[in-house]
Amino acid sequence: MRLILPMAAVLLPILTRPAMARNPWWDELAGLVDDFWQRPVTDLGLAGPDRGKGGKFLLLGPGQTVPQTEGFIVVHSSTLNVVVFIRNLETDPEKAERLQKQFRFYPCAQRENPPANRVLRPKGKKYVQTQPRGLAYWERLADILNREPVQERDRIMMAMLHPLGIEKGKPFGPDERQKKILTEATLVGEAMAKATDFDRRQMELSHYVDGNWLDGQTPTGCMCRLMPR
Repeated sequence: MRLILPMAAVLLPILTRPAMARNPWWDELAGLVDDFWQRPVTDLGLAGPDRGKGGKFLLLGPGQTVPQTEGFIVVHSSTLNVVVFIRNLETDPEKAERLQKQFRFYPCAQRENPPANRVLRPKGKKYVQTQPRGLAYWERLADILNREPVQERDRIMMAMLHPLGIEKGKPFGPDERQKKILTEATLVGEAMAKATDFDRRQMELSHYVDGNWLDGQTPTGCMCRLMPR
């Protein structure tokens, strides 16, 4: 028997103002909110502060405040881009559909008359989660860094990007020579990452001594994929 549990995701491309998530009785739903670095902001449902009894979550971005928070579970994200995942644990299709419709997500300013959720189904559509290749990689990186606040933990990486022409608050405009170098760098970097993942020489990472499966965690605590070599 194969059990398929539907999952829904809400990606806020930019949290320019407070947002609300209103969830039903969560016995059959599980969820979470992550910031753009995929760090946990809060859990939803049985593992969350609502204890599976439902509630209204008020999601605030960096530096955002609201005058009235009574009756809300207030959570703070350190990034402006966030993602909300919910997993529908109900196995009956009709009940699952009704339950999913009870989950609402909308701007806090529209809480008195919230708009209906718009559901996009990926069936039949290509969806790629890998980063783009070539110069598009650097263009996307420069774009997201300009749309997010720079935190103390980011300063080292920002300093490394500065010689490449990626700087907070400034447009990314490499010349032809730089474009050629950066385009090649993405291909070489991708090849290095693949070699590191799939052609390891460290036998202590093997799940079995005489097998081809890598362990899920290295002795140093670094995570790697469980897959054939």
